[in-house]
Amino acid sequence: MRKNNKLFGALSIVASAIILTACSGQQENQVGEEQEKALPVEVAPVTYGVLTDSNQLTGTIEAENEVNVMPKAAGEIVNIYVEKGDIVQKGDVIAQLDDTNEQNAVKQQRTSLEQAKTSLQSAQNAKSRAQTSYEQSANSLKSAKTALEQAKQNQEDNIKNLDIQLDNAQSSWETAQKNLTRSKTLYDQGLIPLQEYESAVSTEKSAKNALEQAKLSKEQAQRESNLKAQEEAVEQAELNLEIAETSLKDAEIGVQQAQISVDQAQLNLDTTMENLDDKVIKATISGEVTDVVGEVGEMASNGSTFATIVSTDLVKLNISISSNLFNSFNVGDEVDVKVAGLEDDFKGTVAYISSVSTGYGLFSVEIEIDNSDKKIRPGMVASVIVEEIKEDNSLIIPTTAITTKESKSVVFIISDGRAVMKEVEVGLSNTEFTSVSGDLKENDQIVVSGQYLLEDGNLVEIMEED
Repeated sequence: MRKNNKLFGALSIVASAIILTACSGQQENQVGEEQEKALPVEVAPVTYGVLTDSNQLTGTIEAENEVNVMPKAAGEIVNIYVEKGDIVQKGDVIAQLDDTNEQNAVKQQRTSLEQAKTSLQSAQNAKSRAQTSYEQSANSLKSAKTALEQAKQNQEDNIKNLDIQLDNAQSSWETAQKNLTRSKTLYDQGLIPLQEYESAVSTEKSAKNALEQAKLSKEQAQRESNLKAQEEAVEQAELNLEIAETSLKDAEIGVQQAQISVDQAQLNLDTTMENLDDKVIKATISGEVTDVVGEVGEMASNGSTFATIVSTDLVKLNISISSNLFNSFNVGDEVDVKVAGLEDDFKGTVAYISSVSTGYGLFSVEIEIDNSDKKIRPGMVASVIVEEIKEDNSLIIPTTAITTKESKSVVFIISDGRAVMKEVEVGLSNTEFTSVSGDLKENDQIVVSGQYLLEDGNLVEIMEED
């Protein structure tokens, strides 16, 4: 607007100058003199670099997540704890269905579980007793075997001793026999008295009896019947151990079966507890309740929506871009977001860029915006401003500097206080600047106001911009 006012002012000055010139020209023609007047202009430098343009991309705000909460079981609604607009956290109870049957089932299954645990404890006690009996039987068998081995060792030692005694008795008898024979000969010869002879007879008889007794003792010691009691004790101990082992195995099976009963009772209780929990309707996400369907006393179905919850801590803005804006977006980039109706500016993060066109050569870009203060509402219109590079490494001039002479695009630069017309080829432009090619160089002073009244070579006066 300021440039337009200046231009209008400049045009007024030029028009006045023309009128004055005409008048003075008449006077000067009359006096034979003519004087050139400088035309007022405003200038700007020619720049070299990148021409950019701002693109406003608009889309609609969407919730991060929106879910329809459905009951897990059917039942009569007995309590509703939320209403539209309430903020809930994931897991919060939002409604209660009638759970009378489920409560009774839980009580019954708890009783069954306690009974099963009692049976398990009894089975464990029986196993403990069977284990003790088994250990005692094993110890008894060990003791019986030890006693048998000791008896065998004693028998062997006794037989050895009896062998020695038998040898001694045999030797004593043989000696007594020899002594008897000698005594008889001497007695028959009348060399010894009868008494001495009878003593020899008695000694031989005693020695023979002792030998017979020793043989008898050895025979008795060698009899297997002497170990029969110990062997029978071992056999009985082995039988007792087998019985105890069978009882222990039966007790272990009893414990296993009792444990299975406990596990099954626990499973049944867990199932009934889940059924009971299904009678409670809970929020599946954190967010705002946007709709509640149903009234207390109505029947809820596990196939129908009871409530709708929208999570708005994080919202999404979906915009569509053309392929030439691909380079302006990268996943993870931070962008400025303006939401219609809100004065605050928001920061968003590029979360997704579609690699497939959604149609008409456009691609979807998803921008996530932190909304922990809940200012942004789903459905609001929002936009982002993206700078697009239109020309790179080109001469850039203000668009207002370009004018037309004889159907050609021209500009005027200032050289030695005069306007020099330059033909240019116009490239791409934005709202303020245009890229051009031609006989221009960087930092040339180009006329941006007053150029429509200029001709090549006009004397000019550069007006400073207010």
